[in-house]
Amino acid sequence: MTLGADMKCMMQILLLACLAALLAACGGGAGGSGTAASTAPASLGVTLSLSVSGSGTVTSSPAGIDCGSTCSASFSSGTQITLTAAPASGYAFAGWGGACSGTTSTCTFTLSQTQSVSASFTQLPVYTLSVSVSGNGAVASSPAGISCGSTCTAGFASGTQVTLTATPSNGATFSGWGGACAGTSTTCAVTMGQAQSVTASFGGGTITLSSHLFAPTSFWYQPIPANAPLNANSAAYAQNLASQVQTYYGDVNLNTDTYAAPVYYVQTSGTPYTTSSDPNATPLFQVSGTVDVASSGACNSSGYVDPALAAQWQGVPIPAGATVAKGTDKEMDIYDISTQTFWEFWVMSNTNGQWSGCWGGRIQNAGQSDGIFPNPYGGSATGLPYEAGEITAAELASGKIDHVMGIAIVNAAAWNVFSWPANRSDGYNPNNLPDQIPEGIRMRLDPSVDVDALNLNPIARTIAIAAQKYGFVVWDKAGSVTLRMSNPMSYQLAGKPNPYVALFGNTASYAILNGFPWDKMQFLPMNYGQPTSP
Repeated sequence: MTLGADMKCMMQILLLACLAALLAACGGGAGGSGTAASTAPASLGVTLSLSVSGSGTVTSSPAGIDCGSTCSASFSSGTQITLTAAPASGYAFAGWGGACSGTTSTCTFTLSQTQSVSASFTQLPVYTLSVSVSGNGAVASSPAGISCGSTCTAGFASGTQVTLTATPSNGATFSGWGGACAGTSTTCAVTMGQAQSVTASFGGGTITLSSHLFAPTSFWYQPIPANAPLNANSAAYAQNLASQVQTYYGDVNLNTDTYAAPVYYVQTSGTPYTTSSDPNATPLFQVSGTVDVASSGACNSSGYVDPALAAQWQGVPIPAGATVAKGTDKEMDIYDISTQTFWEFWVMSNTNGQWSGCWGGRIQNAGQSDGIFPNPYGGSATGLPYEAGEITAAELASGKIDHVMGIAIVNAAAWNVFSWPANRSDGYNPNNLPDQIPEGIRMRLDPSVDVDALNLNPIARTIAIAAQKYGFVVWDKAGSVTLRMSNPMSYQLAGKPNPYVALFGNTASYAILNGFPWDKMQFLPMNYGQPTSP
């Protein structure tokens, strides 16, 4: 069928009209001047990702990143981003990586494409702060960690400023700081860049004297872990010890006034303290004068006098009327709480007011000392101070001994075989007998022993519990296996009765430890607990 000319024309007109409408709907015609409204495209979202190593957080401005928890976020292209790094306690910010660089804690950049940033934090070294207190008061730290009183050592990150606050008690007054602190203000700030030690002294009021003269970190005051390793020869040493107990009198004596050092605690400056009227409380003597103790050469065949020892014994505050221990060793210890100075004397005598001794030594700043005389000083054969390992009447009365106890044996390994904390020995083994116990070695009562099932004297029970927790150290030889009590002569000089009369009751000193299981002792490895050299 053939369309007419009029029909063809009409169809062409309709087709052109439809095409024009279609172009208008699409936003314009061939000339780009359509009247329909146009809409610009939205800005594209761009992702920023963070990664963190070490302990710390990174936050962003504007908000979105809080890494830690939220480490990726989207921002509009072209946004200026500021990232801030915040180290956790004990850490320092080490630096940026990725889209950021440098070591400043902030980084600013414009985010125009997907970016990644890394932040690194490093752990700061931790240094030990040790505090020792003399007198009636306590020291606390901010940040927390030190509460001395009870907790006198804590670790703080390098760069930490630790503020110590001294608080007197019982009518006492704060006398001043020593060590890393100085002055008499009750607060002191210490910046930790190395291990530090601080002493705090209080004067006046009522004082309870502690037998803990040396640094809290001293081996004397450290409990032995239940899982501590044992010496490979432990069983043989225990058999040897039990044999010595049986061979030499069949018992272990508690030395009191003979072969046990009287310890005279003195105060030479500051507001005078008073001590408890409790008959078992350690007495304190006010001393204003000093004496020079002569170093005698009478105890060696050459008559040699050590000039360094003579210098250590200048200006010793010995109380008037003080006496030495009975027995040929004639020991005596002096501790000045005002200066934290400790003196020890062996074969000490007073002739017409002139004191002299054969050997001994001095430890200054005792509160910071490891509790071991430098070789070759000290009265014992091992250089271990008598005071630290003796058992006091106050400890027996309280039923608690919280330190290592010294023990003397009869037969020890040769002089050149000894264990830290000893720095020397007087052992003698000319026949090279096997399994001889070295001086300085530490031992404990097997922790699995049920002490309450042993039916011991109450004092022996107290010693046994301490033997399980702190143990013994072999510090000397003697004519029998013995422990030392703090000599009652210091009590008697203060006008107090001999405290051991009441404490021991009708039981002889050699019978107190009857039934003690010496065959159940466990010996620790040689040099157990010795600090490693830096």
